Amino acid sequence: MTLQEAEIKLSELNEEINRLLAEREDVLKEWNDAFGKENPQNIICIDENVGDSHNLYLVNGESRKEVCLFCDRGFMGSLDDFYKVLDNSMGMLNIANKRDFELPDDQKNLVYAKAIEIRERMIP
Repeated sequence: MTLQEAEIKLSELNEEINRLLAEREDVLKEWNDAFGKENPQNIICIDENVGDSHNLYLVNGESRKEVCLFCDRGFMGSLDDFYKVLDNSMGMLNIANKRDFELPDDQKNLVYAKAIEIRERMIP
């Protein structure tokens, strides 16, 4: 494969990744709606917005756990970059709060869904 052929193939794959990430957002919104109706643990994700920073917390009754922190500049890149920002933040806050585990998938999905909601308000 020549360099030009490889660059074309990479470009096609990057387009496919972007398409899949956009589709992921649509499915996450649907998942969030269904989870809100069937949420047995009564967990919600809230945003405490201060200036251009967003602190996302998972709340369940009296329990409140900071799980993600990002700023409005995180919205300016690609969808792939946006998800990397979210994943890195969740990982750093786990370390900072001495949690030895990753969030379960349903809790990560709550964080992603809330971040998507915020992103859509910021970028029409």
